[in-house]
Amino acid sequence: MSFGQDISRREFLQASAVAAGLAGLGVPAVSGAQPVKKGGILRYAHGADVLNFDPSHLPAGNFAMFYTLYDTLIRFDQKYKATPQLAESWEFTDGGKRLRMKLRKGVTFHSGREFTAADAVFTLQRYHDKEVGALLRNMSLYIKEAKAEDKHTVSFFMEKPNAAILDFFDSMFIVDKEAVKDVKTKGVGTGPFRLVRWIPGDRVIWEKNKTYWKEGKPYVDGIELLTFPDPSALAINIESGAVHIAERVAPSDLKRLRGNANLEIIIGGIGSLYNVVLFNVKRPPFDNPKVRAAVDLAIDRQRFAQIYHAGFSKPACLPYPEFSPGYFEDQASRCEFNLDKAKKLLNEAGISSLDVTMTISSSGFTPGSDVLAEVMNADLKKIGINVKIEDLPQAAARAKILTAKDYQLAGHLYGGANKDPVTMFGRTTPFLTNCEQNSTGYCSERFKKLVDEAAATLEPEKRKAIFREINELLLAEKFALPIAPQIVSFVKRKNVHGFAVNLDGFCILEETWLG
Repeated sequence: MSFGQDISRREFLQASAVAAGLAGLGVPAVSGAQPVKKGGILRYAHGADVLNFDPSHLPAGNFAMFYTLYDTLIRFDQKYKATPQLAESWEFTDGGKRLRMKLRKGVTFHSGREFTAADAVFTLQRYHDKEVGALLRNMSLYIKEAKAEDKHTVSFFMEKPNAAILDFFDSMFIVDKEAVKDVKTKGVGTGPFRLVRWIPGDRVIWEKNKTYWKEGKPYVDGIELLTFPDPSALAINIESGAVHIAERVAPSDLKRLRGNANLEIIIGGIGSLYNVVLFNVKRPPFDNPKVRAAVDLAIDRQRFAQIYHAGFSKPACLPYPEFSPGYFEDQASRCEFNLDKAKKLLNEAGISSLDVTMTISSSGFTPGSDVLAEVMNADLKKIGINVKIEDLPQAAARAKILTAKDYQLAGHLYGGANKDPVTMFGRTTPFLTNCEQNSTGYCSERFKKLVDEAAATLEPEKRKAIFREINELLLAEKFALPIAPQIVSFVKRKNVHGFAVNLDGFCILEETWLG
C-alpha cells in the first residue's frame, strides 16, 4: 500500500530546472558503460566543517557524511520511489496505521556487531528523545512505537495513516545502539566506509568497509573529506585537480568552471534547500506582525538571487518549489519589494527607527546568509531599520538560533522542501508545528491541526486544499520568510565515475570510482 505521489524523473528534473533556473545543468547524461576500476583514495572537498557524526542532526557540513558512514531502511530514487536498503520489503496494514518491514540479514555494523530489528527500534526511540535534538523528531512522533517481532522483522505503529511517513525512513540513519554514546566523535554505522580519523576544521579520513553488505562495494579504498572554508580555495582545488569532487562550489565560480573540459557540474537537491529569514516572534520588535510584514516588504529577493546565486536560482515566496503539491502560483506571487509600503507599516506600528541584530553563519552553517544580510541591510536602512550583522562560527550559530533561540533576526537555511510538504513541516526548524522546537518561537494550534490533517489525508485534491490554507497562514503570520532556493552544486573531475546524489543533496559514494 503506497501513500506517496511518484513523479517521473523527466517531470522532476524539468520542473526542478524551471523552478531553479537551471536549464542546461542537472544530472549528467550517462556515458557508455566502462569497466569499474577499483582502488585509490577519493579526495572530496567541501566548505563547511563536519559538525559531528550524529546522523540525526542535518547541518550543511554533514551532507558528505550521511551515506558514507550510515544506511537507511529505505532510500528514494530520483523518481521519488522508495527502494530497499536495510529493509528488504515492507507493507502497510491496519488501514495504513502499521508499517511492517522485513530487514536484511547478514548486515554488520563497523563494530562487527550484527544489525537487527532491535537497532531499528532503538534508532526510532532515539529520534523521539528530546535530549538528542534530532531534526526529524517532530516527524518521528507520528510513529507512536516500534516493536521487534523477531530478529529481522520490525513493525512501526501510528495512530493515524500518514501520507508522507516513508519520507522519514528515507532520512532515519540507523545507528549501532551499543556504540551510540560516542556517536558525535566516533560514528558507527553499517555504511560503505568506516571512520578512521577526524581532525576538526581540516579533514575526515574514512576507509573502505570490507564487510559491506552490498557485494563488491564500495569501489575506492578510502575517502579524504577536506574542508575549505574559503569558497575561492574550494574552486581552485577542484580546478587544479588537487581534489576529485568539490561540494557547494559558489555559483559565481560555477559559471567559470562550466567551460573547463576536465570538469563536470552536477546540481543536486533541486528545490530541497532554501535561504530563509527568521524572526524571533517571542521578543520585541518582531513579536509585532506589522514589523515582520514591513521587513518582508523591504527584502529585495530578486537582487539577492542575482548576486549570490548568479542566475542559478530565483526569488521564492512559498516555502516549497513549483512542482510541490503545496505550490499555488497565485499565492507564490504575493511577495513584493515595496519600501514605501514597508515604511508605512512601520509607522502604523509606532516605529520611526529601529536597531536590530541579524545572526548568521557565513562559514558554512547557513551558506549565503552573509550576502543576504548585506542586501537586507542596504534596503532596511532606507525605512529606518539599522542592522548589526553578527557572523558566528557554525556551532555557535546553531546553538544560538536553534537551541537557545537567543536572537532577534537570523539568516538561515532549511531543507526537505522538494518532498511531501508534510515532511518539510516535520523536519525544518522554522516551520515545525512543535512549539518548543520551532526556531522562531511561533506556536499555533491551528497550524498544527492543519499539518496533522494534511498528513492523515490521502486524497490528493483534499490535501491540496489543506496546503492552500496552510499557505494563507504562512503568508499572514510571516514568522519565517523563504527567500530563494539554494542549489547544492557538485563539481567533479571527468575521471570520477559512479557519483550520485539523493533528493536532499546528500552525496552517495558507494559506487564512485576513479578512472
